Amino acid sequence: NNNNNNNNNDSVIMPGGAFLVTRSGAGQPASTCRSAWLAAVASADGGVAALYFLIAAGVPRLCRQHTRKAPVEVVPTVDQEYAYVRSPLLDHRYRPSAQQIVPAPALFAICSLGPLAVQAALSKLVDAPRVRKAAVAARLYSFVYAIATTLCVVDLVKRYCGYWRPYFYDECDYDTNTGTCDKSPDDAFRSFPSGHAAASAAALGHATLCLLGALGPGRPDRVRLRRGGGRRANTCGGGALASVDLGNLKLVAALAPSMVALWIAATRVVDNDHHPADVVAGTALGFGFAALFYSRYFPSPFAASADGASGGSSSLDARRPRPGFLVEDDGPVASRGDPTLDEDDDVGGAGACDYNLYGSSSHSQRTAAAVAVPGAGDDDNHGVDLEQPHGLHAQHV
Repeated sequence: NNNNNNNNNDSVIMPGGAFLVTRSGAGQPASTCRSAWLAAVASADGGVAALYFLIAAGVPRLCRQHTRKAPVEVVPTVDQEYAYVRSPLLDHRYRPSAQQIVPAPALFAICSLGPLAVQAALSKLVDAPRVRKAAVAARLYSFVYAIATTLCVVDLVKRYCGYWRPYFYDECDYDTNTGTCDKSPDDAFRSFPSGHAAASAAALGHATLCLLGALGPGRPDRVRLRRGGGRRANTCGGGALASVDLGNLKLVAALAPSMVALWIAATRVVDNDHHPADVVAGTALGFGFAALFYSRYFPSPFAASADGASGGSSSLDARRPRPGFLVEDDGPVASRGDPTLDEDDDVGGAGACDYNLYGSSSHSQRTAAAVAVPGAGDDDNHGVDLEQPHGLHAQHV
C-alpha cells in the first residue's frame, strides 16, 4: 500500500505474493460481542423474527382441540352381563409436571439458555472480528425461526390428531361401570407428537450445528506426536512417533447438546407422558427444522474438503454465513470474502461491514477492490487498479 497516495487503503498480502487493496475509509473499530448481539436484536430482521415468534405461538390457539371417544373393550361376564375393560397402554398413572424428570421450567431453561450460551461462547472465542456481527445475527435468527416453527407445528398437530396420552384414563376419571369419562381435559388428547422432544431437538440440535460449523469436522485436523510429549501440527519433521486425528473427537464433542435432547425425549417415555411414536415424531420435527433454518444461513459443516474447497471449484467456510442473506450497514463493504484470507486478516478496514462481508454493497458505499502481481502496472499503486468493479476475488500468483 502506498501511504502517500492511498492513505485510506488497507492492503493484505495474499498467498503467492499477490495482494489485495480495499478502499475503506471507515475507521470504525472491530465489532465487539456486545455490540454484535445488540445490533442483531435491534435490527429490522430481529424485529421480524420476534414478531414471527409471537404469531407462531398464537396461531395454534385459534384451532379447536380434537377429542376421541374413550377406548374400551366390552367383555361378557359369566352372568350374561358385560364389563368394560381398560386398554393397558392408556392406564398409567398421571405424574404432575413438578414430579417429572424434566419439568416444564427446566425444559425452558435448557432450550433457551443452553443454545444462547453456546452462541455467546462461539461469538467470543471463534468468530473473527470482521464477521462477528454476521455470524451472531445468522445464528440467532436461525435459532428463533427453528424453535418458533417447531412449537407451532407441534401444537397444531397435537390439536388436529387428539391422540390419547398414556395416562388418559387417570386424567379423564374413567368410569368402568359406564365406560365413559367424567371429565374431558384437552391435555389428555395431546399425546402426538411430543412437545418436549420437539423443542429440545430443535434448540439443542441447532446448538450442535453451530458447534459443528465452528469446529469444522470436514477440515483435516491431524497432528503428529513427537518425542518428549509435544505435538506438531505439520506433517513433516523428525522425531515424530505417530499422528492423531482430532476430527472425530471434535465431532463427538459437538454432538453433546443433541445427546441431551435425546435424553430429554427418552424421559417422556419413562414418565409415561408419551408413547414412543410421539417421541420419535417430535424429535424428527425438531431436528428437521433446526437443520432447515441453519442451512439457510450457513453452509454444511462438512462442506470443506481436504483442500478447503467444496466441489472442487468454490471454497466454503462453515464458520461464516452464506453470502447475501444479511443486510449491511451504511459503511463500505469489503471484497467478497476470499476463503484464502485468514480469519484474522484485516480486510476492508475496521467495521467495514456490520452484517455481511460477502454481499454486494449499495450505491456510493461500494468498495473498489482489485488484485495484482507485485511490481506490475502503476508504480504509485503497486499495480493495483483501485477503480475496478467491487467483488473481485484475489487470485493466487
